[in-house]
Amino acid sequence: MTPYELILFDLDGTLTDPKTGITKSVQYALSKYGIIVEDLDSLIPFIGPPLLDSFRHFYGFDEDQARQAVAFYREYFSVTGIYENAVFPGIPELLARLTASGKRLAVATSKPTCFAEQILRHFGLDSYFDHIVGSNLDGTRCAKGEVVAAALALFPHVDRRRVIMVGDREHDIIGAKANGIASMAVSYGYGSLEELEAAGSGQIAGSVEVIEPLLAFPILHSIEPFFGERFVIRTVPSPFEFGVLSARVLADAAEAAGAEVANAETAGADAASGDTASVEANIRAAHEAKKAGAMSVPVAINPRHTADAVSFEVNLPTDRFSELFPPVAEALTKLHADLPAIKREAARLERSCRK
Repeated sequence: MTPYELILFDLDGTLTDPKTGITKSVQYALSKYGIIVEDLDSLIPFIGPPLLDSFRHFYGFDEDQARQAVAFYREYFSVTGIYENAVFPGIPELLARLTASGKRLAVATSKPTCFAEQILRHFGLDSYFDHIVGSNLDGTRCAKGEVVAAALALFPHVDRRRVIMVGDREHDIIGAKANGIASMAVSYGYGSLEELEAAGSGQIAGSVEVIEPLLAFPILHSIEPFFGERFVIRTVPSPFEFGVLSARVLADAAEAAGAEVANAETAGADAASGDTASVEANIRAAHEAKKAGAMSVPVAINPRHTADAVSFEVNLPTDRFSELFPPVAEALTKLHADLPAIKREAARLERSCRK
């Protein structure tokens, strides 16, 4: 299934939604300094990064103040906040499938190890992980790169090319890069899409149910929900000259799987003209058709390109995602593997024509 042997998961914002517990703990700590915060949503940026860094960055605390603030935070968190948490729907099933398929899993979190272990035990998730690695209570090993390095050290015989870090903040992506491993960002957590893209995430999963498909097909860049009724699949960039070929290959794969393909005939023209608005128009039309009670929603395949690269948005109906995704993704993977040979043949023919 997936080419990865070892998958490292962040905890907060990736496996569980810790918003209430973390923000209330921060609110409690700040109150000790006479700082009253009524809007808990304003404290969401504390979810993910090391707490010491966040107190210094967001409130200008010096080193001693930040350390004391963390101690106040733990007064509330260790008793109450740790349980003001919830597992994202679909996570237990995902972890069960991955372990059943022979993958090794570990947690790499900036949260202290003792708290991470307690949370995972509380939700019955600890048995899925070979190791749970976090920061130390004394404030050391809190940078994500250090946490990832410590986790990798526990798997000395695993090739790093077969390891991926899955997390929801830029720190997860930066930590993965620092250790030479692949990364996947989840955009349903607490990092914005802009933050994740700027950090250079290898892949982006818009929901829990698409993590597994992305792991299986590294050629894909992202799968994001759209209007709640469709998924948009984006591929990694390809040379622009193969835009028409890619669109036709994807259309053929979708049709072979029994899908109706929207605008298959014009996909190549869209690529040549640079019509970047076509995908939004097609998805919105499909959305309106479904609202109006249409029996089937066509699959839209739309090239998107810059001056020298093209990628494709393959828009699949939510209710047919699991059925249509595999043949489309396999066609993409094969096409990208064949592109070097196609390019060489095209260059040979061009040279031949010039003679």
